[in-house]
Order: sequence, then structure tokens, then C-alpha cells
Amino acid sequence: MSLHEASYYSFEGESIMEEAWQFTSKHLKEVMISKSKQGDVFVAEQAKRALELPLHWKVPMLEARWWKDIGLAEKLSFARDSLVASFVRSMGSMGIVFKPQLAYCRRIRTITFALISVIDDIYDVYGTLDELELFADAVERWDINYALNHLPDYMKFCFLALYNLVNEFTYYWLRNIQAYLVEAKWYHGKYTPTLGEFLENGLVSIGGPMVTMTAYLSGTNPIIEKELEFLESNQDIVHWSFKILRLQDDLGTSSDEIRRGDVPKSIQCYMHETGASEEVAREHIKDMMRQMWKKVNAYRADKDSPLSQTTVEFILNVVRVSHFMYLHGDGHGAQNQETMDVVFTLLFQPIPLDDKHVVATSSPGTKG
Repeated sequence: MSLHEASYYSFEGESIMEEAWQFTSKHLKEVMISKSKQGDVFVAEQAKRALELPLHWKVPMLEARWWKDIGLAEKLSFARDSLVASFVRSMGSMGIVFKPQLAYCRRIRTITFALISVIDDIYDVYGTLDELELFADAVERWDINYALNHLPDYMKFCFLALYNLVNEFTYYWLRNIQAYLVEAKWYHGKYTPTLGEFLENGLVSIGGPMVTMTAYLSGTNPIIEKELEFLESNQDIVHWSFKILRLQDDLGTSSDEIRRGDVPKSIQCYMHETGASEEVAREHIKDMMRQMWKKVNAYRADKDSPLSQTTVEFILNVVRVSHFMYLHGDGHGAQNQETMDVVFTLLFQPIPLDDKHVVATSSPGTKG
């Protein structure tokens, strides 16, 4: 099992580590099946978890009033109301964002994730193409009077929420909305892009670059110009990390989203391009993710990188949290029970401590 975990830290071209992955994957599947038959649930479950999601891809540790007051969930009934899942994503995405001094960053990230879901739903399943182009134009102009005079009522609510929250992050939101518009034009024009076309636009539309920039600007002190310029360029580790994010999201959500009238995702693009079945396409996407992680591992180990290790880790934790949220389907939008059980355990159930770690309170014999 340790060798299997180690294989996920490999770089491109390391054939021995690739053979190790193939060897350990085969044997762990056999162990999982045999131990299940023998009733050894503990070992079988360990093997299953190792095969599902390696430790390297997991997050190191797994503000609602504003959202309730603006009432987007009630006013836009077609959109996903996923504030709790957004909060979990915001905590995981930086790895250190759970610290008390990062409360502002945590708030910005939570609301950013929630707004991404709402605007994504407007572009994917609700708005007409004319309305979607109008909304993109309103964001580009960033003129509240223009928005109130030209947007349909349901878009006004969304624009006002966006305007009131993220005035300082307008440029990054505009890039995201422009990427949504590209996908909407594909859908309304009945055009299925190649997998390559989809991913180049999809690494932006998934929200990774925008979320990373808002996190960096709201949670970093001091802001380093060299790091900021590198993050804005969407190259190297940023580029490959958010392609992984896009692919993992598609693996978990595309079936449900296609049923509700969403645009084709990476799986459907590959099927259309090659004639492959959905099962084959899904396996191809999983292998693409594993190969992309090798590129990410190499950039992560690069001592000449302009990014600090802290910045690299919060980029990777955006990706890691997606592996968790979409491992068993859509843990963000549809919020399947298995994912939400873990979420509520993380947020609301106390962590048991061994006696040696328990700190005494003012009351003798009381444990806290």
C-alpha cells in the first residue's frame, strides 16, 4: 500500500514508478476482493480507500448570514444552494485557511464558490443566449446603472450580489464569465468541441484561476508582485492543476448535468471525438488526471519556481478538495449523502482526543 501511495508522487518519464502503480493497483484490487470475502472488513476498506483516492490527492484537513440576507437561493430557485459545501471547499483550498486570522479570506472564498455555482447555473441551464451575452457585457462595463436598466430581473439580483461583494476582483470574474459564455455559445450553436478545446476554456470556466486569485489577494500579506504575475499567467502548475480540477468535476457531475440540459463536458467531448463508450471515456479521463499530476509533481519540486511553497500548496488544495467533493458524484451541487456525511462530521462533530492530549480546564478533573 505504501508503494502504491508513493507512485502518485512520480514525474513524467519515470517508468519504474508507472510499473509500480500498475503492479500495486492490480494487487490491491485482489486484496480488496479476497479480504471482503474473508470478512476482513478493515483491510478491505483500507485497500478500497487507497484505490479510490491516494493521500497525495487529499486535502490535509478536511459566513452564512450575508448569503441568507441577499436571498439568492430563494429568488433564483433554479440555482444550486450549496453554501455548506462552498464553506468546506473554502477551508480546504488553502490548507491554512482554517486559521482564525484568515476569517476574511474564508468569507470571501465561501461566497465566491457559492456565487460561482449560481452564475454557472444561469449560463448552463437557465438563461437565453441573448441574456447571457447581456450579463457578460454588464460585467465587462461594471456599471450598476447599465445593469439595472438592461438586465432581466433575475439577473439583476445576481449582478448586485456580485457587485457588492467582489468589486476589487472584477477582472478575474470577467474572465470566468467570458469562459461561461464560450460554453453557452457552443451549446446553443449545437457545437461539440474537441477535448483539447474544451479543456483550454474549461480550466478557466471551472473557476480555479479566479478562486486562486481572490484567495491570494484576500489571504496573503504581503502580496508579492512576482507571484501575482505568475498566477495571472495561468501557466505551468496553475495550468495543469486546473485542468485536473476540470476533469475531476466532470467525472463527478457530467451525468447529472447532461440530464438537466447542460453543455457537453470532457467525457462527452472525448466520446464525440473518438466514438468511445462512456465507460472507456471515463477511464481515459482518469488516466489523463494521473498523468497531469505527474506534471504538477515536477513543478511542485522545482526549486526555481517563482511561487512560495505556501502558494503552491493552496493551489494544490483547490485540486485536492475537488477529488473529495466529486469522488462519489456531485458532492457540491447535488450534495450526495456520502459526501455530506463527511462534511457534517468535519464541521459539527468533535474530534476525540487521547488523554495525553486533553487539556485541563479551570475545573479539576474536567476535560476540554
